[in-house]
Amino acid sequence: GAYLAGLRASGGFDGGSAIGPGAVFRQSGMPAPLSVALSSNWWWVLIALLATVVGSALIARLINQPLRELAEAAGRIREGEYDSRLDETTMTSEIREVNMGFNRMARELAKLEEDRAVMLAGISHDLRTPLARLRLETEMSVNDEQAR
Repeated sequence: GAYLAGLRASGGFDGGSAIGPGAVFRQSGMPAPLSVALSSNWWWVLIALLATVVGSALIARLINQPLRELAEAAGRIREGEYDSRLDETTMTSEIREVNMGFNRMARELAKLEEDRAVMLAGISHDLRTPLARLRLETEMSVNDEQAR
């Protein structure tokens, strides 16, 4: 007889061994646990598990790629590259909305930076003009005193 899970199989019927009432296992050349594993649905469970792992990895990549692109574009904005934009034609609506919001923010930051540069140029000009006039008057007064 064969051993299965620590129980001794006793003589049965139909070429098999019986363990308890109604339990019949075929005797073969393989050990009983291996025979049970190969003949059961464990292979389908392993295939389903493998498909789940592969599918999860693909989904994680699909989610992480746009986030990586967003982080890189934010870094470029931080460096002063206000023309950095993200793709607004992605497949998922959530990522598309985030990208559209980021692009809108980048355009507004670029406009603010442009306005700031114009304002600083104007302030700089306004400050230089009176200073240049004062310097000219000072030089002229010194020249007038030397001429006397």
